Amino acid sequence: MRFARLLALPALAALVVGGTTAAARAETLTVSPSSSETLTASGRSGGSVASDNCGVIAQSPNQTLRVTERVNRMKLQVRAQGGQPTLLVRGPEGEFCALASEFSGGPQMSGIWQAGTYRIYVGEQGQGSHPYTLRLSR
Repeated sequence: MRFARLLALPALAALVVGGTTAAARAETLTVSPSSSETLTASGRSGGSVASDNCGVIAQSPNQTLRVTERVNRMKLQVRAQGGQPTLLVRGPEGEFCALASEFSGGPQMSGIWQAGTYRIYVGEQGQGSHPYTLRLSR
């Protein structure tokens, strides 16, 4: 019986490590000018890294957005269940931060999006982590 337990421990460790690695990868959303559907993704806000101007974020992006060609109008918005979420986008044209406001509700960005890869972080102005939904619409 002791032999069976020794074999089970490495297998359990591999499952735990493998599950953690998969969960830490950012989901990639792909958009092209012909895309018309609304895309959504979900996760948890916050993290352990203090950004310069956008609250506390995760070490890795929550999502990755790949824009295949310039898109003339696109809106990215976050709705969270609690907390004070932030939206930090690092892309080909620099880094942009959006905070929640009374007017817009959750943080959002809209406008022209150039082709390229955008790393999206859903941060938190306060402490803690909260469930969120990220919505990308045209």
